[in-house]
Amino acid sequence: MNNLLYFKVLTDIEQKIIDGTYLPDQKLQSERELSLHYQVSRTVIREAIKVLSEKGMVTVKAGKGAYVTKPNRDNVTNALHRVIQASDTKIEDIVEVREELEYTMIRKAIAKASPEGIEKLKLICKKMDHPTMTLSEYVKEDANFHLQLAKLTKNNIFFLLINSFFELTDIALFKLVHFTPTSIEEAQVQHWKLIECIELKDEKTADIVMRQHMQMIKDEIEVLKGKNII
Repeated sequence: MNNLLYFKVLTDIEQKIIDGTYLPDQKLQSERELSLHYQVSRTVIREAIKVLSEKGMVTVKAGKGAYVTKPNRDNVTNALHRVIQASDTKIEDIVEVREELEYTMIRKAIAKASPEGIEKLKLICKKMDHPTMTLSEYVKEDANFHLQLAKLTKNNIFFLLINSFFELTDIALFKLVHFTPTSIEEAQVQHWKLIECIELKDEKTADIVMRQHMQMIKDEIEVLKGKNII
């Protein structure tokens, strides 16, 4: 019975966070107040808050209470990482989903990009062209390129998700990159071509270039698998 009660409380609070009844950084009522409101014991309330905390929806501060967590990139990445760890998921599965996300994102960027947003993309790409850039610096700017691409869609969910998938794929592979040949020059050609496609609103070519871009990651995975590294 307690399980059913805690689930009802959990679901109700979760929905209030999602629909904006509870705002980011807002303090939830005390255990006593929630207990009276839902007509359940404090134990039930504590269990519901515990699960909300584990899901990253609230932050429990000792002696102060539970606060609605402000959505950020780390929350999304950590939650996604926990789901993947708990399931039988291969890195190829992660890359496959990221591919579809990137294809949709480039189409949305072509439709909604502003001149100012495109200029920011160009500035990042120019930094990546610098001959003295180290591999770690390049990986960081590559992430910035894809995050800026996500911003061009005018949909913050793309930004949050692409950051998470970048953390789960590119950063993980970068830790092993000394085992594999790198193709920074080829990637840069593709980056500039994607910018050109956005400016020309050439969705067809953009899709082809993005597929080539994602193929580089898949090729790197195959090399690592061939060496029994992953």
